[in-house]
Formats: sequence, structure tokens, C-alpha cells
Amino acid sequence: MKVRIERTFIDKHTGERREAGSIVEFDDERAAELLADPRQVVSEVKAEKGQEPKKAAAKPKAAPKKKTTKK
Repeated sequence: MKVRIERTFIDKHTGERREAGSIVEFDDERAAELLADPRQVVSEVKAEKGQEPKKAAAKPKAAPKKKTTKK
């Protein structure tokens, strides 16, 4: 889940400094933990209409190879 950093903080799990104004992606469990923090250090980034994550498109199947015979 993507979240916007509202207040600069140091991530207790990674030790990384998270700067206010940046957008970071966390796994859902960690994002929920940060969103529940009473200091409101992050806010959820909602996907805009037409900006939902794209799923990988199925690749078209290749045409069968033509059999060749040696002359």
C-alpha cells in the first residue's frame, strides 16, 4: 500500500529516515500499523480514477512454428 509521509520520522524496522512529503510503498500490515499511529505520521494514498494498478496482461500465444524439411 502506498502512503504519503506527513511527518519526518525514522522507521523503527529499517532505521531509514522517512522525509515528509514523500510517497512510500509498505506491505499492508506495516501500512496499517503506521496509519493507526496517533501521531499521524502517514496518510493513505488513494489511486485516482484510471490510475489503479495495472495487472500484467496475458501474453498472446505465439503462432505455431512451421515445420521445415531438409532437401
